Amino acid sequence: MAVQGTTPSPLSNKIIGLCEEILAGNTPSEDLGVIMTKTLKDLQKSWNEFQQKIMESGPEHYDLYQNEIEDIHDSFGEYQAALEEIKKYLEDKDTRHLENGKEELRFATF
Repeated sequence: MAVQGTTPSPLSNKIIGLCEEILAGNTPSEDLGVIMTKTLKDLQKSWNEFQQKIMESGPEHYDLYQNEIEDIHDSFGEYQAALEEIKKYLEDKDTRHLENGKEELRFATF
């Protein structure tokens, strides 16, 4: 069961909850694998759509909102890095990836 209220994001809460359940020995890592694959794919799609909108809006828009756009870029990167850290657990079963990744995910979600 996902941890309620850990972050403003229901999806992040679900992933964090799965990490905590795996750490407690309660959830098979295959559940996490399915969610991680879909979330990373969806994140890439969202990033591509965001970049396309920025390109379509023209250089004046970029110049006007450059700081905000860079903040959004950083947020996408932090979120992806957190997901990639958690995903490493699926490859080597080192629980430090879950511990580190869930904390990175909490940080990236706020």
